[in-house]
Amino acid sequence: MQARKSLLVGAFILANISLKAQDNGGCDDCPAFNASGKVEVRGVKERIIGDLSQPISARVENLISKMTLEEKVAQLSNETDSIPRLNLPSYNYWNECLHGVARAGEVTVFPQAINLASTWDTLLIKKVASAISTEARLKYLEIGKGLTYWSPTINMARDPRWGRNEETYGEDPYLTSRLGVAFVKGLQGDHPDYLKTVATIKHFVANNQENDRFSSSSQIPTKQLYEYYFPAYEACVKEADAQSVMTAYNAFNGVAPSGSTWLLGDVLRKEWGFDGFVVSDCGAIGVMNWQHRVVNSLEEAAALGINSGCDLECGGTYREKLVAAVKMGLVSEQAIDKALTRVLTARFKLGEFDPIELVPYNHYDKKLLAGEKFGKLAYEAAVKSIVLLKNDNDFLPVDKKKIRSVAIVGPFADNNYLGGYSGKPVHNVSLLQGVKDLVGKKVKVSYMEGTSVISPVGSEYLVASDGVSQGLTADYISGHNLSNIPLFSRIDKTVGFDWGDGTPDEHLTKNNYSVRWSGYLKAPVSGKHTIGMYADGGVRIWLNDRLVLDKWNARGLQFYSVEAPFEAGRKMPVKIEYINKTGAAACMLVSDFGNSDQIDKVKEFVSGADLVLVALGNDEKLARENRDLPSIYLPMTQELLLKEIYKVNPRTALILHTGNPLTSKWAAENVPAILQAWYPGQEGGKALAGILFGSENPSGKLPMTIYESEEQLPDILDYDIWKGRTYQYLSSKPLYGFGHGLSYSNFEYTHLQSDGVVRPDGTLQCSIEIKNISDVAGEEVVQVYISRENTPVYTFPLKKLVAFARVDLKPGESKTVTFTIAPRQLSIWQEGIWKMLPGKYSLFVGSGQEGLSKGINRNFEIRVE
Repeated sequence: MQARKSLLVGAFILANISLKAQDNGGCDDCPAFNASGKVEVRGVKERIIGDLSQPISARVENLISKMTLEEKVAQLSNETDSIPRLNLPSYNYWNECLHGVARAGEVTVFPQAINLASTWDTLLIKKVASAISTEARLKYLEIGKGLTYWSPTINMARDPRWGRNEETYGEDPYLTSRLGVAFVKGLQGDHPDYLKTVATIKHFVANNQENDRFSSSSQIPTKQLYEYYFPAYEACVKEADAQSVMTAYNAFNGVAPSGSTWLLGDVLRKEWGFDGFVVSDCGAIGVMNWQHRVVNSLEEAAALGINSGCDLECGGTYREKLVAAVKMGLVSEQAIDKALTRVLTARFKLGEFDPIELVPYNHYDKKLLAGEKFGKLAYEAAVKSIVLLKNDNDFLPVDKKKIRSVAIVGPFADNNYLGGYSGKPVHNVSLLQGVKDLVGKKVKVSYMEGTSVISPVGSEYLVASDGVSQGLTADYISGHNLSNIPLFSRIDKTVGFDWGDGTPDEHLTKNNYSVRWSGYLKAPVSGKHTIGMYADGGVRIWLNDRLVLDKWNARGLQFYSVEAPFEAGRKMPVKIEYINKTGAAACMLVSDFGNSDQIDKVKEFVSGADLVLVALGNDEKLARENRDLPSIYLPMTQELLLKEIYKVNPRTALILHTGNPLTSKWAAENVPAILQAWYPGQEGGKALAGILFGSENPSGKLPMTIYESEEQLPDILDYDIWKGRTYQYLSSKPLYGFGHGLSYSNFEYTHLQSDGVVRPDGTLQCSIEIKNISDVAGEEVVQVYISRENTPVYTFPLKKLVAFARVDLKPGESKTVTFTIAPRQLSIWQEGIWKMLPGKYSLFVGSGQEGLSKGINRNFEIRVE
């Protein structure tokens, strides 16, 4: 590999001839050099460092040998200093490309990661990642944007309330492994000498909740780490050669990942052979001191990070404290050299210090950037990622020739929310626009928002303490003692506030204020009503002078609700107290009263439509980084709107735009068609319209369980997956199961063949015939699950995905799909090794899990002889 590179360098430097690389070293994704060999560059200045005929290791060693200790330390933060005398430019390691290059101007925005997981299509995922890295290269040349990217997120989405589920590939370790490997390979490329970009797999390990992510410690048995939380990381390191790993904030078993020599040294480097660099999540080094308290000073935190194998910090602790830590004898300069070697090696592998023309990845046509080719790929990914959850009596697809009017309602009807870490697309197609473009002018398409994501109780149902004014009397108090004299008072029309990291008033101090609302509630209809509260902070509620809710020490955004009897129009005394002690602040009072005027308008609006499309869900207001989803249920005001629409027009389809799997048992029992759209990217509205009206056939499958009730879930801080977590250990029936997804085609499974006996360390061979017995061409995701008879869950899961394949079938066509299941997929972690347990097993091959979908079951045995 190095000899070939030296020849190219010689041709470039000595002969000064144009580079016309017909041979790109076996790199499938490398473009041919243009005729002149020149690259259009605006954002970077060419800097050649070291002797190009020498291996990278020698060039890096030579560069580091010329640095002072202070200069070395300044290279170990996400934003580095330049060293002009060494020709070394400054560099920012913090770049994001979860579903497109972020924070870099106009780019292609692909469907969110959870959408990509719903495709169950490894080839497509690699294409998407390759397109993203191509745009990353073009942005590098255009604006000098760095080539190290902090993607993908391969944490296991073990709880639907985790605020960052949208960034993941779902709840299953095998599915996440396959998709993660494909994404990393697409980002890093396959050139023998150069990396296209650096992929960073994150957050290592078991980072699955936001509200307490800085202070919590996940208690996880080692067996669960190896069987559930580790596999995706191991696969991305061993199979895709991921060059960067990011550590998590949260501790596990009392140990902070950034300071764990077992995790970063023994497991990551020794067991898995990782040879890249480790970067901390932002501020995670300091967190070891001021939150986890595993060390007594920031100097000790910096030393612990370096000594444990965390090479690069996002944050300022290394920069500010490492030099002092060396002088205190807490860490050696040789350890810093080792970390810096790993970090700088990645930059050299990217070709940053080689002639720009020499690096094949610098030769893409700039017309690719946010262009038509990648737009088509984004559309394909959107179509394949949308999951048809329900389709009673073939309600969908709708024949546009047979309808005259479509009413589209909801907060996501004309808002194609893109999700976290999104770039800026050239265009962003909403559901409304997509439907209009598809059905044409012969069909009347109308739109009304109807409700927002969260709609607080309207002022018409609130009376201030004066007994007259609409709204509630609000006392804003400095400090946490509500007996203090208010700093100021006013009448708030609604309690619907999300102050974020700010405050209600400039005179109030962040994390040191309280609010008291008082007055009366008036229900429009007699009977029992639900009063709900979204609160990020402590909250107490009194109704009729009785304390009905007390969550005074709560943290993070939570949803609480109480029921109480009301008489129509009669004023019920209400008092709400709120306290903000730390982090973001929010307080929103909701109810099932509804907005009578708005609901009447919506009902009239939809009553005569031939088709109603209701686009509901959640966005960053309810779940995001640093905010867990307060409830898995569809927000109360949104479900109320849906019910009222259905009453007057049951010709209704529900489209869920969410980053988390939301539950509405009522919708599942009543609405004839439901689509899980997630956040489908810039072409989302076009893809949805295609599926709704039959120009596209849905084929997405759920990468996460949609639970029927929160009662099926343990506490979010409980990481023990044996307690009913995910489809692998859930013993009760979900609303929609992992792997579920309908099609307009109908597939038949026959002739399952498999080994009857498998010997330890042997493979399991199986095949199945699948036939499209409909008149609609379609794609099916064939899934293979195994379970072990009479086995406790702490030994083997109730069920386990071990293989899957996408199959494209024309009407009437049959194909035989063959699977070879490796010993690892049949094994458990026991006594420090992977081993296959002898015993009787059940094999299920079908369109989802056994009991939740159609397929065929067969038994086999692992036998020791």
